[in-house]
Amino acid sequence: MSPVPAEPEAVSATLGVVVLLAGVLLCFTGVRSVKLAAACVGLGLGSGLALVLGAGPVLALIVGVAAAVGAVLLVRVAVGLASFVLGALAGGVAVGSAFRALPPAAYPSPALGTLLILAGAVLCGAAVHVLQDRLLRVLTAVAGAGLVVRGVVELGPTFLGFLRAPTTWVESVVAVAAWLALAWTGLTAQRDRAGLRR
Repeated sequence: MSPVPAEPEAVSATLGVVVLLAGVLLCFTGVRSVKLAAACVGLGLGSGLALVLGAGPVLALIVGVAAAVGAVLLVRVAVGLASFVLGALAGGVAVGSAFRALPPAAYPSPALGTLLILAGAVLCGAAVHVLQDRLLRVLTAVAGAGLVVRGVVELGPTFLGFLRAPTTWVESVVAVAAWLALAWTGLTAQRDRAGLRR
């Protein structure tokens, strides 16, 4: 007896919930736990790249979980380079989120999009390694907000359908404004929490 395959909507909703939770944790807690932050950005980057390359929700979830495990292991191995690794992973998520906010006509090919995401990740990682704490807070807030938006879109409320694939520049501006407003809220929460701990 073979198991009943999951409905595509259910799998997409599961991916949406997982990405949404990872985004909330990353956006509002930042790097309070390096391993948790690594798992969140690994999941977001892995599943996002899988979706960009045409994977379905099941494969994107599997790749995202594997990337989360890989990110935690990478951070454990590279403790001295943890700020670079976290910055690179969060930068990749942020660049990928920016691409999702573009209308289809402006979106690069999957190969070019992947290359740009990886280039943005390396540049963000290098910047965080040099600038450390403040930039890492900004990147985790921006990346977390991008994951929250992607998670909400995957859960499928129809009135937010334009966030999945904006068709006009006006929709893109609204999508980016929502993303940045959420990122600002997350950054403010992280900054307030850091001020309370001092």
